[in-house]
Amino acid sequence: WDSDDLAGVLTVLAGHVDELVPAPLRRLRGLWVSARPAGDRNTRDGARTNIQRHYDLSNDLFAAFLDPTLTYSSAIFRAFPARFDSLASAQHRKIDRLLDLAGAGEGTRLLEIGTGWGELALRAAARGARVTTLTLSEEQAALARERIAAAGLADRVDVQLRDYRDIEG
Repeated sequence: WDSDDLAGVLTVLAGHVDELVPAPLRRLRGLWVSARPAGDRNTRDGARTNIQRHYDLSNDLFAAFLDPTLTYSSAIFRAFPARFDSLASAQHRKIDRLLDLAGAGEGTRLLEIGTGWGELALRAAARGARVTTLTLSEEQAALARERIAAAGLADRVDVQLRDYRDIEG
């Protein structure tokens, strides 16, 4: 199928899930959710364990399959049939759009929850923002700090190894 409005299609599908998914299958989800190990839940300890288990494998592993921005969420590509857009430039376009919408620039203070490997913090700091970015991954924090220092932006970015729930006020 094809749609120019994916969010609209998914919204309609989600609104009719009870009609589209048979009741016995819907009950199976309840069995799985209740059977999830307590350690996988997003408590402070569970989140730390989940992040370590996923992201602290190796930065080299992620670098082997991610683009140079080390970003693997959605991206914004130019409209087709425009010439080919690299994944890295599409990632930068997405990050820049977010920073534009947030008004990030000179004099801005930005709190980022989930540092990743630091690309958003780098781009915000390059615009003049002061960034505090939080992560539970020691591997990601170390590489983000390296990348930020290499870009000459260490005076603008504070990478903290801490849970977002520990931030006050």
